[in-house]
Amino acid sequence: MRRNSWLLLAAAGVISVILGVGYSIAGAGSGGTPQQQVSALLSRLKTAAEHKDTGGVMNAFATQSNMRVTSMNRDQFERLVDRGMNDAGTLQIEMNHISIVPSGPEMIAEFDLGINESRKEYQAQDYTGHIVLRLRRVSVATWFGLVRVRRWRIVSADTTGPDPANFGDY
Repeated sequence: MRRNSWLLLAAAGVISVILGVGYSIAGAGSGGTPQQQVSALLSRLKTAAEHKDTGGVMNAFATQSNMRVTSMNRDQFERLVDRGMNDAGTLQIEMNHISIVPSGPEMIAEFDLGINESRKEYQAQDYTGHIVLRLRRVSVATWFGLVRVRRWRIVSADTTGPDPANFGDY
């Protein structure tokens, strides 16, 4: 074999190993029942919100153009979340009475949500309401876009509380 052939073969081997490791890493944490996977997603969503991580919050939502949060599309909701995170003090998120049930190819997650904000000057309850999320398994790029996996993501959200679309310009 020529030297160029060996280099090409070695490069293909390295790429195969990298993709294999990437696939393993991408699949980590996606085990368990669908209810456990959705519960883990809600836990990550809560942690991201408490750390005022807009990207982490939005990672829980599908990227499809038909994704809705009440009457807002994804871009409008992301602007609202980003503005809220930048303006907020310390956030404490309460998710109570969580119910996660299958509904055909989707999962429905319902819970009571309370968002409390505290600053030196005051403490306030910024939001309270009952939330209903529809989740679907969607294709998600992981490991620098080299590997695509199917993960649960929020495709719509409704609330019995105040409509977030009424919280100002988004």
